[in-house]
Amino acid sequence: LLLGALLAVVLGWPETLRRRNPAKVARLRARHWGWRMLFSESPWMNWEFSGLRPLTGMCIAVVCFMAFGAALYALSTAEKILDGKGGTPVQVVLEGDAAALPGTAKLLGSSSAFVFLWWPAQRRAEAVPIGSIRRLQSMPLPAKPVAPKPVTPSAQPTAAAKR
Repeated sequence: LLLGALLAVVLGWPETLRRRNPAKVARLRARHWGWRMLFSESPWMNWEFSGLRPLTGMCIAVVCFMAFGAALYALSTAEKILDGKGGTPVQVVLEGDAAALPGTAKLLGSSSAFVFLWWPAQRRAEAVPIGSIRRLQSMPLPAKPVAPKPVTPSAQPTAAAKR
């Protein structure tokens, strides 16, 4: 969200300055070639080319940026689940069954009507209606191995150091 707001400021700053203070823009353009490029008279470098008002154009750009970010997040999460590094392991007991379904599923998410599961052994995704699930139990996560502390020489002075 912060990056989206920053993007709006960066995209809107040149056009805002151009509209509010044209004399300052003219002085900047006369000073350096970089300012001439930023405040170019070309229709490609201002919002009038698009036919949109600057605020509308910035809002569209921020929405596209946020949608792209959400898609990248979803893709990276999906890749982690496929690699076996993500997702919450669960056991599923269906309504009318006494025992859990064989194997462990990964919980992808849920909606008001479905629970979305990934079965790694079969490499398939499944949408199970919530009404057909009797129990959905989270599996304990494996404990992380504790690295042994490095052995350090003792701080006892040696006989040579005492003299």
